[in-house]
Amino acid sequence: MLTNHFILAWAQKPDTSQPYLYAFLVGCGALAVAVILVGVPLVIARRRQHPYWETCLAAAFFWCACTTAAVYWTYLQQTQWSREYQLRLDTGYLDPNALAPRPSLHPLIFLALALGYLGVIALTLTRHSPPSDAIPPDPT
Repeated sequence: MLTNHFILAWAQKPDTSQPYLYAFLVGCGALAVAVILVGVPLVIARRRQHPYWETCLAAAFFWCACTTAAVYWTYLQQTQWSREYQLRLDTGYLDPNALAPRPSLHPLIFLALALGYLGVIALTLTRHSPPSDAIPPDPT
């Protein structure tokens, strides 16, 4: 008598506490690196007494938020794909020919972020004259 010993389905719930911890740490790490990177141009602008320091601060904050979101989003996409691939492999439903390819790292988004960072640095290094608040002299 032939017996088949293979699993048709997987009923065990996976432990999800570890991936959430890793995702949290990746998000915190991405934020920390972005804050350190953006701190350099802000220190330069503040020491040079840039007249539009608030504009530099707003541009740097926007770049920092976009960079953190892009890194975190890319990490989540990669882990979701990896989790789905592993689940299909474990359950026996993996068809290598029909599987979607691994998600890309979105080079255009990261190129735009790199150009944005260069723009923030260029903004802090420019020296515009502040707007004149003086009242024009009276011609009479």
